[in-house]
Amino acid sequence: MAGNSTSVQYDAFDKNKNLTDSSVFRLLFTVLIDCCVVVHIFFIILFASLDIKFMVCFNIASSAVYVFIRLFARHEHYTLISLIVYLEILIHSILAIFFTGWESGFGLYLISLVPIAYFCPFSSKNIPHICAGFSCIMFFTARFLSGLYPVDFIDDSADKFISIIYVFNSAVCFSVLFTYTISFTASLHAVQQGLNKRNAVLRELACIDPLTGLMNRRVMYELDR
Repeated sequence: MAGNSTSVQYDAFDKNKNLTDSSVFRLLFTVLIDCCVVVHIFFIILFASLDIKFMVCFNIASSAVYVFIRLFARHEHYTLISLIVYLEILIHSILAIFFTGWESGFGLYLISLVPIAYFCPFSSKNIPHICAGFSCIMFFTARFLSGLYPVDFIDDSADKFISIIYVFNSAVCFSVLFTYTISFTASLHAVQQGLNKRNAVLRELACIDPLTGLMNRRVMYELDR
């Protein structure tokens, strides 16, 4: 009876932990999608002010995709959604650098994609390494090309506007990194707690006789020593 009780307790712990992890991830994923929508709405206003119509259309399309994901995404689609989000941020950053220059700070998003790649639930363990490496390559490539083909704005006020964009992009990227760090730390803490509970269950299984519920011969021998 004691052995069966311990086994039931162990199984219940497994299910609760999986449910907790899933709930936390869904919450973080939902917050990320909502933030992407808000940021893209800001970018629509921004590029409209700079009269960059292509980026206005791109951000409208991106916002529509995020809204669709927010309304209809299911947990079994998280791998595909993660890849879509990664590619959208990557392409948007490169295009924004092309139209506004390196000084606008859109290259910072390529840096923030490195830790995000490891947080996304990709099915293969190699995909985060590939995405992180590709983000680094695109960062330095965009920096090199932006130096060869700088963007010159005719209106001096646009240059001042670019400085404001840089501050905004920096704030967004730091917020992403800060959120990722907190989430990663919380995940490590949860894993450690789970391991401690499992070890306690295994220790009980190793020390208690399942038929009598009493300490077995091994424990009595160690106590005598």
